[in-house]
Amino acid sequence: MSTISLSTQRGMDSQGVHDGDWVGFEVVVIDDHAVFAEALATALRTQPDFADVRVARDTATARQLLAERAPDLVLVDLRLGEQDGLSFLGEILISRPPREQSC
Repeated sequence: MSTISLSTQRGMDSQGVHDGDWVGFEVVVIDDHAVFAEALATALRTQPDFADVRVARDTATARQLLAERAPDLVLVDLRLGEQDGLSFLGEILISRPPREQSC
């Protein structure tokens, strides 16, 4: 699993402290293994810092979610069924340069 952070930290002051408008991070989980993707999403949803967690089980759905949303964090399975996760990350990075990334 690889992660990239795509947007600025909404609702944070210059010291990284949450301000009164902050509601939580938006996350997209991209994984073709339904049980794992849903388990990870469910675990993230139990945490107060994650306001919106979406799941995409294929790259077509992921592209649609990423076009509609501005997630703070994207978790990508490196072994996606129809496409290599690293090449898909490359597509994401070209279209939306990240604030931070971690592999």
